[in-house]
Amino acid sequence: MSDATLPSPEQRMLAALARLDQVDGREALRRAVRLAFFARTVPDALIQAVLGEGEPDSGWSATGEIRVSEHGDLVSERRNGEGASKWVPATQGEIDAYFDRPRARRG
Repeated sequence: MSDATLPSPEQRMLAALARLDQVDGREALRRAVRLAFFARTVPDALIQAVLGEGEPDSGWSATGEIRVSEHGDLVSERRNGEGASKWVPATQGEIDAYFDRPRARRG
């Protein structure tokens, strides 16, 4: 299969993969096919064993940092044991604490 036979959205994705991996389109396509094959052959039991049966967010702790996202929503920072962080929608409790916090007086 040549990448010229792919629909336009897939051609753009393949070109982006080639740029990200710094390979040509043929190699990017080969890698994509191998990944798709692997994804279809991995047993669900193995995926569950790797991911665990707990909550998807288990292992992430709130840092107390709340910000307004680029979309105007309040988001809360989460950090895991390895030091990685992510921003997730703030819980109602976090939102309440955000608005109840003391404000610095200007002036």
